[in-house]
Amino acid sequence: MFTYRCANADIVHATAQVIAPVVFIRRPRRLIITVHDLAPMRYPFEIRDLSEKIQWILTPKALKKIDLIIAISDFMRKELIKMLNIKEEKIHVIYQGVNHSLYRPMDKESCRKHFGLNPNKKYILYVASNLYHKRVDLAKRVFEEVRKSREDVVFIKAGYSEKLQGEK
Repeated sequence: MFTYRCANADIVHATAQVIAPVVFIRRPRRLIITVHDLAPMRYPFEIRDLSEKIQWILTPKALKKIDLIIAISDFMRKELIKMLNIKEEKIHVIYQGVNHSLYRPMDKESCRKHFGLNPNKKYILYVASNLYHKRVDLAKRVFEEVRKSREDVVFIKAGYSEKLQGEK
């Protein structure tokens, strides 16, 4: 759930693209939006919630009215230009950061021990939701092909959404 308040602010920065439609209701003097994802525009059939559908119907037109757009990657910048015909000069890429003091690679043995993984097996890690465009079906087929020649391989799925169905 996102909230939006502008009161008498000179600049408002909304940290998600789904806030963009507020530009039709209550426009601050200057509005900046960070765009993380346009997948719901490419795959609208994945949206089940009515209010979310309405947001995504309004979002493309609203983004054209925004003063400045922050894209989280060069790919997202290109998508905004290609899909929505947003002027390139309105888009600035600011990559998402990571706190390396909190998140750092673990050595293989510590990782296996931490997660209780068998040191005699090989693992394929797949990180994604179960949304159609993430192609879980394709990942499962690849895993099944690998298993035909390597029985010591285990498929691990991480991410949000429903559990992956099928053999472990």
